[in-house]
Amino acid sequence: MKARMIALQAGVVAAVVVLWQVGADRGWLDEFFFGSPSGVLDVLGQWARQGTLLSDTAVTVGVLVVGWVAGVVLGSVLGIGLFAAPRVYAVVSPFLAFLNSVPRMVFYPFFGILLGFGFASKVGLVVFVILFFAVLNVLTGLSQVDGDLVAHVRVVGGNRWVVLRSVYLPSIAGWLLASSRITFGFALQATLISEFFGPASGLGYRMVAGQGAFEIDQVWAAIGTTVVLALLIDGALQLVRRRLIAWQSA
Repeated sequence: MKARMIALQAGVVAAVVVLWQVGADRGWLDEFFFGSPSGVLDVLGQWARQGTLLSDTAVTVGVLVVGWVAGVVLGSVLGIGLFAAPRVYAVVSPFLAFLNSVPRMVFYPFFGILLGFGFASKVGLVVFVILFFAVLNVLTGLSQVDGDLVAHVRVVGGNRWVVLRSVYLPSIAGWLLASSRITFGFALQATLISEFFGPASGLGYRMVAGQGAFEIDQVWAAIGTTVVLALLIDGALQLVRRRLIAWQSA
């Protein structure tokens, strides 16, 4: 059933690409505005020969992974700290809710001013974007832990470390992985936006460069590469989540 669904989805994508190419070849679609699949493949081939495809993808992945991991780790630490200090959490909870609702990507110019428009500012934006998601998810995960389970572990001789390792950390990991597709999506958006500025590298830069040169095929090539990258990482996150669920059930 799953294989059939994947085949159906691939068929839909193939049909769209074929219709797009036919429309461009017959003049139904203006290639200046819409480009064409063959033009996109030409751009990707040129990037591959020049090494641009690999280097720009590596730059984007580097910022994305470092920023996402740092944001999740820092958010987890802050979430655990706030859970352990309920009075502090009561004071800062309205600010967390406010910051979580603010469009944080618009703050990138401040990171650029403080850290320069290089790797540090790009990672800083990604961390800033997903940090509050991580904090709130950790707090939610900790609040959902069964108190009877914690009491049972303590009754059988479990100390604080055992309770943290055996009860709280699995709950935190479950909530973080459950929301990982959302946080990853925001992290990818922040990475691409940060690449609109600064050094001439990354898939986000290729999108802006294509737009500035009115090369729509270049824009589509960068978008297509980003989509493939997102699908690969999303698949890996789903695999990890399924294994964690199986481990927790066991």
